[in-house]
Amino acid sequence: MGVRRFEVGEVRLTRVPYFDVPLDPEVTGLSAAQIQALTWAVPTWATAEAKVLIGQAVWVVEAHDQVIVIDPCGAADSFLRTGPQAIVHQQAVADALRSAGYGVDRVDTVILSHLDGIGMTAAVDADGAWSPFFPKARVAISEAELDRVRAHPELEGASALWALLDAGVVEPVGSGWAPAPGVVMEVTGGHSSGHALVRIGDGAVFLGHLALSP
Repeated sequence: MGVRRFEVGEVRLTRVPYFDVPLDPEVTGLSAAQIQALTWAVPTWATAEAKVLIGQAVWVVEAHDQVIVIDPCGAADSFLRTGPQAIVHQQAVADALRSAGYGVDRVDTVILSHLDGIGMTAAVDADGAWSPFFPKARVAISEAELDRVRAHPELEGASALWALLDAGVVEPVGSGWAPAPGVVMEVTGGHSSGHALVRIGDGAVFLGHLALSP
């Protein structure tokens, strides 16, 4: 779908895609007829052939002088962050960001709505060691979610998060934390007990996960 940009008040949102794959609507519990009945579905999350677009992307939020990313390529560790292809994927995502005007060293903050794999929050090397994917960024996660991960060290992505904690880049935050004017993180529970959403002014909400059903 290409890079897409949106203005919400004084905040700019940019979706930098890695891939968007069209799948049969049945995977989401919808029928082709239901999708075709929604005039707003195409091209936002469906194709003209009534396929549902499932994608991996990095959302970039520019608010005043801050550059923030939210859940970069999350919930796909089994595909993107494991095995020898993990390094290939992370280089490809870094290249996509650079082409869109966002080198990884431009990012100030990474917001994790919850831990569902580490996504592109961390980079892995040939020896399997993890380090920050965005070298100058702090990683914000709710205190409640961090407590959940501590209680369940078997969670996918936990070992990478521990490496980031050891590197001193993880910042546990409470509900209502605002990294920049117009950007607020709210702990709501949901996919996990520490799950948070991110509000962008009065015009956008990041739910913190792929929509389970459009």
